[in-house]
Amino acid sequence: MSKTDRVKKDGMSKVDIRRQEQSKQTFLNGGPRIQAKARRINASGEKIIHNQKKGGNSFIVLGFDRVDSRASGYGGAGDTHCDSIDIVAGLGGHSVQNVNQEGKKVYTEPNFIGDAARIYLSQKTDVDLNFHLASGSMGFAENRSGIVVKADGLRFVANEGIKLISTHRGTNSLGGKTRSVRGIDLIAGNNDTGLQPLVKGKNLLNALVFMVAQINNLTTLTHGFVKYQMEYNKKVQAHVHYTKFYGKPSLKSDTLQQAGFICNVQVAGKTEASVFFHLNNLVGLETNYLKPSGPYFILSRYNNTN
Repeated sequence: MSKTDRVKKDGMSKVDIRRQEQSKQTFLNGGPRIQAKARRINASGEKIIHNQKKGGNSFIVLGFDRVDSRASGYGGAGDTHCDSIDIVAGLGGHSVQNVNQEGKKVYTEPNFIGDAARIYLSQKTDVDLNFHLASGSMGFAENRSGIVVKADGLRFVANEGIKLISTHRGTNSLGGKTRSVRGIDLIAGNNDTGLQPLVKGKNLLNALVFMVAQINNLTTLTHGFVKYQMEYNKKVQAHVHYTKFYGKPSLKSDTLQQAGFICNVQVAGKTEASVFFHLNNLVGLETNYLKPSGPYFILSRYNNTN
C-alpha cells in the first residue's frame, strides 16, 4: 500500500507513516506509539492534560461547559458558574485524523456522540440535549449540573452493593428547592416509547396471594351451593304424587316443603352472606393494590422502564 493510500486509510501524515515504518518499537509494555491522533481545538480558558508527545489520544480538560465548538454550551455563551471537567479517551473516535486525504492538517472539536469514551462533569449544562438522550418520564434537565459516563460498554462493580438515589437533599445545584420527588428511568435503546412503571415485587406478591385466596374462597362457596342444591334435588327426585282426582292439583309435598326451606336457609345464611363478604374482599383488593391511591399499589410511583 502506498503512503498516499495509507494517509487516506489511517489518517496519518506521510511523516508519521514513515516514522512508524522505520520505528523498531513494538508499542508493547505501554510504550509510546505512532498513530493517528486528534489535534484538539482548545479554548483560551481551558487547561489541557494530554500525552501528545507520547502519541496518545486521551485528554483531561479543565474548563467551562462546552459541547463541541468553543462557542457552544454555557461556557461559549459567556455564563459563569459553569465549570466543567471533560475526560475523554479516543477523541475523534474511530475516524480520528491527523491529516485529510490531501495531506492537510485536520483540527478536531469535542464530539459527545462520536468520541470513543467520555466522563463529562459540568456545574451547569443541558445534559440530555447535549448527549441526545430521550426525555423519559421526567423531561430534560436544563441549566443544571450534570455528569455523564459514555462508552461502548459500562460496568458498575461494587463489592458491597450499589444504590441509585434520586432527589436526595431537596435542593438543586442552583440552590432552588426541588418541587417533587423524581424517580429513575431505565430506557433501553434511548427510546422512551412505551415507558411504564416498574412493578413493586412484594406488593405484587401480596396481591397475588390475596387473589389466590379469594379464588379458593369462591371455589368453596360454589361447592357449598352445589352441595345444598344436590340435597334438595335428591328430595325432588324421590318425590311422588298421590291423588284420587285426575286432572286436579294435588296438595304441596310436606317433604319438599321442608327440604326447600332448609335449602333456602342454607343458601341465604351461608352462601349469600359469603358471596357478599367475597365481593367486599375483591373491592378491597382493587382499592389497596390496583389503584394508584392505594397504600400497597403494585406499581412504582417513580421508577419506570421500557
